[in-house]
Amino acid sequence: MKKISEIIKPFLSIIFGALLLLIYVNWLSSNDSATLLLGIFGVILSVYYLTYGIMDIIIRDKLPKINFNIFTISLYPIYMFIMILIGMINLVDSMGPTAWIISILSLIGSIAFVLIFIINTFIENNSLRLLTTLFGGIFILVIIVNMLFDQLGDVVTLGNLPVVSLLASLSYIGIVLNVLFAKGESN
Repeated sequence: MKKISEIIKPFLSIIFGALLLLIYVNWLSSNDSATLLLGIFGVILSVYYLTYGIMDIIIRDKLPKINFNIFTISLYPIYMFIMILIGMINLVDSMGPTAWIISILSLIGSIAFVLIFIINTFIENNSLRLLTTLFGGIFILVIIVNMLFDQLGDVVTLGNLPVVSLLASLSYIGIVLNVLFAKGESN
């Protein structure tokens, strides 16, 4: 089972990067400055995940001893934090109570996961590892809830569920689970 996990791991990053590129490249033609900025960062993010996945396949054993997991896990939650924050600023007058609750909890969940993951990377502690796994699960829930509710707090129907974003989210969730379980096995 561990061998299958090692084979799939770089492909998840490539799939995630390719889907992000397809999602955000259209944002580069936007006249809205916030959407353009998010599009630029989204494309840069996608190039990182594509490059990381390709490097992991081609030169897996020859990579320097830099912990790429910090970047691989942390970049998307930080990007999601910025995207939710900009969405809140732009839609402040239109958001319902559900949207406020989801947005605030999403902001807290994404930043908390990043901070605890980074701390756990440098400080090996069983309690901290469990806390990282907990907040990793919370961030996965944040991703799922943001797929099921739009920015105004309305429920997304099955016909309006963006399939490409769903596949990208599933790819990222696979990356997170792979890193968290590999981290758990190493302790």
